[in-house]
Amino acid sequence: MFSSLQQRRENYLTILHHVTVVTILFFSFKYNYEYKISQYNSVIFTLLAVMVIAYQVHRRSRSHYFITASVVFLLGILSVGFFVYTAGGMAAPGIFWLSIFPLVGGIILGPIGNYIGSAAIFACYLLFIYLGKQNMLPDFIEKMGMYESEKIQNLFIFSFVSLIISNNFISNERKAQKLLEKKTQETDMLLRLLMHDVASPVMVIRNATKMIEKKGGVTEDTRKYYDMITNCTGSVINLLKQIRDMSAVNDGKIEMDMAPYNLHEQIDMALKLHEYRAEAKDIKFKINLCSSSPIVMLDAELFKMSIFSNIVSNAIKFSPVGANIEISTIAEGDRVMIAVRDFGIGIPEDILKNLFSLDKKTTRAGTSGEKGTGYGMVIMRAFIEKFQGQIEVRSIEQNRATSENPSGTTITLILPVHKKDSSKMILAA
Repeated sequence: MFSSLQQRRENYLTILHHVTVVTILFFSFKYNYEYKISQYNSVIFTLLAVMVIAYQVHRRSRSHYFITASVVFLLGILSVGFFVYTAGGMAAPGIFWLSIFPLVGGIILGPIGNYIGSAAIFACYLLFIYLGKQNMLPDFIEKMGMYESEKIQNLFIFSFVSLIISNNFISNERKAQKLLEKKTQETDMLLRLLMHDVASPVMVIRNATKMIEKKGGVTEDTRKYYDMITNCTGSVINLLKQIRDMSAVNDGKIEMDMAPYNLHEQIDMALKLHEYRAEAKDIKFKINLCSSSPIVMLDAELFKMSIFSNIVSNAIKFSPVGANIEISTIAEGDRVMIAVRDFGIGIPEDILKNLFSLDKKTTRAGTSGEKGTGYGMVIMRAFIEKFQGQIEVRSIEQNRATSENPSGTTITLILPVHKKDSSKMILAA
């Protein structure tokens, strides 16, 4: 069973093969019956035979697509190049046929095919120029006085072939786009149903465990298992929340309850949410806030739960036991910078450069084995941009740390300072 991409490539290869074979046969007929020239038949029909055999072998085995496509493509270039050569090289009425090969190569082989096609064109041009200077090019078209009529005929045929290739490509890509949209909608629907079906029993488990602890049902013997259940349900709930947030970002519409807030008060409330986790690892918050109290436009819930909390949570996650985490703010003109610096293990370069990419693996365990989803930074940047802000990340790994530049990560949020009151608004992506 072929994938959608493989099937499209097979279709493109089939079209290229058929069009090339028909074109070679057409011009071979003209050479033999209109021009009365047959000395090139051995070369022309050898190229044609190899192309047909290579394609038929691939069609039966359905394997080695790249090799077959490359062979057919290169033989197509050689065939057209040979016809152009016999018709006068740079003076041939159909010299423009060579211009189609970068496009065709790109369609059936991707970028490498585009490069091969372009290189082949320039190689042919240089060869024809050299042969022309050495008077080694056939010129029977010009001698027969058929240049203008052949040029017009070639233009019509070339336009027709280009229409077939481009129309096939456009229609196939349009079908693929519709299929992708349908699959995306189905996946999105399945994801929503899954989140709903998973969230309900997980919430029941979490609430039940809380009730057990409240009624004194957790003993020393069961505390270990109780904590395991609590941590696991918390992780699942956090994952479901991040998936919902990511879905909202991808949908392009995010409802925000924007209002002016005292930034320092929001930071203080967010830090309180992490006091328990910080105490568990004996981590101290070192807070150095600017003397002014910047007012910024925020969705307070999003800032506390999905942005600042995410940064602080990561700082705790990747810090060793007994470390410090520095939180500072600096007001500069019409903007304020919030920096969270940890002295943990740092971020590897391969992860750092893909930190905001969904298609790259960026999740890893913390210093105490804490798990992550890899979505947090992507979601955070999307929300920060909705606040008209920016995010910057600098990090030094342990193996690159020095006494002057210790290991750790600094994440800086840059937000505009609010200048006038604003009421509740809805922001769309």
